[in-house]
Amino acid sequence: MTRGGKGQGRKDPGKDRGAVGSDRATAAESRGSADAAGKSRAGATSAGGASNRPVEVISDTNRANVLLNPSRLAILERLKEPTSSASLARQLDLPRQRLNYHMRALERHNLVALVEERKRGSALERLYHRTADTFAISIDAIGQMGTSPERVQDRFSSAYQIAHACRVIVDLGALRAGAEQAGKSLPTFMLEVDVRFADASARNAFTQELTDAVAALVQRYHAADAPRGRTFNYYVGAYPKRKA
Repeated sequence: MTRGGKGQGRKDPGKDRGAVGSDRATAAESRGSADAAGKSRAGATSAGGASNRPVEVISDTNRANVLLNPSRLAILERLKEPTSSASLARQLDLPRQRLNYHMRALERHNLVALVEERKRGSALERLYHRTADTFAISIDAIGQMGTSPERVQDRFSSAYQIAHACRVIVDLGALRAGAEQAGKSLPTFMLEVDVRFADASARNAFTQELTDAVAALVQRYHAADAPRGRTFNYYVGAYPKRKA
């Protein structure tokens, strides 16, 4: 089924951005490995110290609450590279006791991970790293207050687009987690273009042609009874480009 409506497309001539992805999820993204000799733990980070996971979707309310605490956000911002609690306390001008309180909460909710322990004189220094480069919060984290396409009557409204974008985050978050657990790739596709229209009539004509083209492609390729087929969700939306 296709859904079309009046709206603005996005494109700069000659600058369309499309990508077919095979989102490779590796077991190393969620599994730590211990080096007994040096007590080095590599699960949240790769060889360069950079996180293996570019984005993690937070769907649990408690994890979202921990993440959104201003002090903990400041800590996570500084954990792009493995860093010790002592260094973080100095950078943030926080008492060690207070810093350690926040670190325990972040570690308990798997937002930071211990990646290395090393001797510094008579002391043992622990290095921590955030478990993803960036985070996104799913509407699942706010329960019944989260929007969904079914709760928006006008399918051509900005509210419907927002609701659908939220659903995409939920679905992709769950699919990525399943792919990671199974050690499989997640096939995805992305196309983003900016289109500057001369007037509203040109915009409406473009929208209608796009709708007709998509409907024709669906008619051609949709195989409802394919026993080994897999259904993909394609969505097309448009809105005016924000001014810089």
